This record gives sequence, structure tokens and C-alpha cells, in this order.
Amino acid sequence: MTCAFRDGAEIPCAERLIVILFPDMRLIAPLRNVFWPEISDERSALTSTRRVAKWVFGWSILLIAIGLLDLVVSLTMVAPKTTETTAATEFVWYTMGAGILFAIIAWRVSKNSLGWAIGGLAICIIGALAILPSPFGFAVYVLLGLIFVTAVRAASKSKRTALTA
Repeated sequence: MTCAFRDGAEIPCAERLIVILFPDMRLIAPLRNVFWPEISDERSALTSTRRVAKWVFGWSILLIAIGLLDLVVSLTMVAPKTTETTAATEFVWYTMGAGILFAIIAWRVSKNSLGWAIGGLAICIIGALAILPSPFGFAVYVLLGLIFVTAVRAASKSKRTALTA
């Protein structure tokens, strides 16, 4: 399905929406290489998996830092000591555990592991569904999901080239 501009040019309607929303495409071009790079050979596949591993490792460091910050805040607050686990400590353990898990996934994705890339994508889908009421959290998990789709594409391209060689 094509749509026409005022100047008579016909382009696909999805592209027209992108042009209307983002008239200056120079702002989006660098993000395209992050979320949907061109993967044509073994070298571009390895470059993409390394880039994905850096993004995921950065996310894991951010999660661990947030968990440590929350741990420091919850330990320094003046509150009565109880034997039950508080919500703050549950959040600390969740963020620290997720950060460690994403660090392991980043390490395995950097080694071009298709299974770990698929596992990371599954975790992002589950995380996006679990955090659906929060628009910011949902957007973060969707962007991470796009990054993991790139990892799956790159790892499968690398596996296909290894099988045909």
C-alpha cells in the first residue's frame, strides 16, 4: 500500500509515517545501526554480537548500581528492625539478581551463543509483560528486546555461515 505526498511522490505508508514523525532522518540513522544493523557476513555478525554484548553489559551494570544504591539507602534509613524481609530488600535482590543474570547473558552473547541470545530475548519479553503498567519500564524492555533480536539475527547468521563453510 502506497501513500502520496503533496509533491506527488509515492512511498509506502509506513515510511510516510516515519518521515512525518521524524523529518530529519539524520537523528535516527545512528539508532538504526544499534537496533537493526545490516548483518550480511561473518564479520558484521561478530561486530553486532559484540555491540549487543556491550549494551546488555551496560544494562547489567546499571541494574547492579541501582540495587547497591537502594541497599545503601535502606541500610542507612532509621527504621525499626524487623525479622521480615522488607520491600526494599526484595527490590535489592531482584535488581542485583537481574543485573548478574544480564551480565552472564552478555558474556555468553559476546561468545556468539544463539541459545543465550534467545534466552535473553525471552527474558525481555517476560519482563516487558510483567512491567506492562509502567510505560518507562515497558519501553526499556522493548528496546532491550530489539537489541536481543539483533543478537539472535547475528548469532544465527554466524551459525549458518559456519555450517556452509
